[in-house]
This record gives sequence, structure tokens and C-alpha cells, in this order.
Amino acid sequence: MRLQASDEDVYGIMDIRERYLAGMVVSAMVCGSLLAVFIMLFRKWDILYFAGVAFLGSCFLLIRAVQCGWRIMEMKQCYLEITSECFVVRQAEKNGRYESCRIYLDEIEKIIEGSRRGVPEFYVVIYMDATKSFVLYDRTRIRKNIILVRSFGYTKDAFHDFYRKLLWAVTGRTRIIGTNTQETWYLKKPQAGFLLCLGTGAVYLLLKAAMYLI
Repeated sequence: MRLQASDEDVYGIMDIRERYLAGMVVSAMVCGSLLAVFIMLFRKWDILYFAGVAFLGSCFLLIRAVQCGWRIMEMKQCYLEITSECFVVRQAEKNGRYESCRIYLDEIEKIIEGSRRGVPEFYVVIYMDATKSFVLYDRTRIRKNIILVRSFGYTKDAFHDFYRKLLWAVTGRTRIIGTNTQETWYLKKPQAGFLLCLGTGAVYLLLKAAMYLI
């Protein structure tokens, strides 16, 4: 079984990136308009504050768009595969490098389900005395007994099916630590954008209250 991002998965991320870019343009226009009003019409701190908020919003959306671009590149080169003898992984790391590994099923000591909210991932622990399994960082072989396997653009259901297939493929002595449903994978991740809006709103109210008290 081989799991690799499909064209549909890539197009979905591209659509999200386009929405982030459109939002960034709108935020930048709002920021520019508020600055023009502040300079030419009303010298009120409220206008300057919301111009700053719009600027932060455009920066946030630009960062998200860039992250989507990185994901698109990574999705095209990452894959997971299970054969009758081994488990193969190629996944992106930092600075444009890739981690690859070939782990033989009879050398897997434990499989541990990840518990981060909304993040499909699991850990594979190799026996310390394993001789056949290996991990490569780019083309350099490294000593590593714990591998974090992450989902790069795969749908949660596809990644879940792959994970269950791996659990069936390993030997009986392999310990499985986790749940049967992987419910944490399907929970929503904390919404950074919502928290940013909430924080800026709270700061505005605090500043407004301080102005009245002063």
C-alpha cells in the first residue's frame, strides 16, 4: 500500500492559498485606506490602531499563503508505503531537506498514536539492536530509533486507513499505544486567526477603558 498526495489534494491546498492571498490584499487595502483617513481627515488613535490590526492581518495571511506554498512542494515529493517486509517513509524536514527511512516490520518495537489536537501523526519506535532498518537525512545515514510520521496533505481518512493497515501488518510482539478511533486527529486545531482577532479586540477594549479612566 502506498500513500501519496493526489492532484485533488494539491489543488485543494492551492485553493486555500489563493484565498489567503485574496484576504491579504483586502487587509492591505484596508490598512492603506485607514492610514489615508488618519493622515488627511481624522487624527484619532482608534483609526491608527485598526490600521495596525489590518497590517498584522495582512502579514498573518501572507505567512499562511507561504506555508501553503511549502506544503504544495512537500506533498509532491513525500509518500508513505507498506510492503510485506517493511515500512517506507519520505517526508519533508526543515531547510528544504527530507527525511527518509526504511523500517522492517519485525524490528518495530512500538507504534504510538500522536495526541496533538487535529494533527494526524504517529510515532514508530525501532528496537535499539535493529540491524536492517535505517534512517536517512537527505543522503546521510543517521542513528535514530524514534520516527515521527506526519500527514503532508493527505486527507485524514486516507491517513487513518494507512495507519490501520500498518497496525495489521506489524508482528504480534509490536506494542500499539493509542485509541481505536484516533479521535484527536479529527478534532479542530486551535484557530490562530480567531485568537488573533480576539486578542486585538481585547487590547482595543482595554485601551478604550484606560482612556476613560485617565
